Amino acid sequence: MPRTARLAQYSGVCEAARRLHDDRVAIGQVNHLFRLPEEVEQDLHQTLLEGNDDWFEVLTGREKAIAALERLASGSHEVQEGPQSLGQYGQLYRPAGAKTLAYHYADAFRRGIQSYPYFTR
Repeated sequence: MPRTARLAQYSGVCEAARRLHDDRVAIGQVNHLFRLPEEVEQDLHQTLLEGNDDWFEVLTGREKAIAALERLASGSHEVQEGPQSLGQYGQLYRPAGAKTLAYHYADAFRRGIQSYPYFTR
């Protein structure tokens, strides 16, 4: 599949997830995985443009996505359904914050619940 088609799929999924998260988590002084500062969003887009096709492999199915999250994840708490604060926004840029976020999504997917982790500014 051409890279532009993959980027279009990625953009569409991210926009749908952004809307869903925004509906569940207040917009304003919060950030979630699908609503990051504009410069971070631009950096991610550029990274995907320059990256290799293997990066898209984890997006080809639920089990692959969960496995990728589990490889990144670190945590042991039970994820709650609904919005859940994971702390201050700066934590997202630390390895522990990213690992907690990955754990949160992996656990929610595994358990079949809808959970919306976010960070506050």
